[in-house]
Amino acid sequence: MPTPESKSDPSNILGVLPLNRLDVEGMNARRLEGGQKIVIFLIDGDYKVFESTCPHMGADLEEGRYCKAEGALHCFWHGYVFGLDDGKFLDNPNVAFMGPIRKKSKHFDPDKVPDYRLKAFPCRVEEGKLVVLQRGGAQ
Repeated sequence: MPTPESKSDPSNILGVLPLNRLDVEGMNARRLEGGQKIVIFLIDGDYKVFESTCPHMGADLEEGRYCKAEGALHCFWHGYVFGLDDGKFLDNPNVAFMGPIRKKSKHFDPDKVPDYRLKAFPCRVEEGKLVVLQRGGAQ
């Protein structure tokens, strides 16, 4: 049980969600009070919260495919794969598919790995609720 001093600073809170309304096995898409769309996952006992926008071309990740076995989210638009432990880009399946017909050029380098990463929100569990906090604020 959190102690009073562990409570989140109210000015830093983006949203509060009841844990009993979250699917612990799947992806949870929510819109916070301020309109921010997020996706929530329970990974190895920890909640992970990300902005629901693919950093590649802006697709809504709510439409994506969550693979619990991989701990990954696959973007619906182009198949980009992101790890859910830290939001890091893992794979672009199109490179393997297109590799035989695309040649290295000033616009395409098959050896270059994009630096895409899902935008994560810090969060904590307090009194049966998931508290989503602003990025960069005091936790």
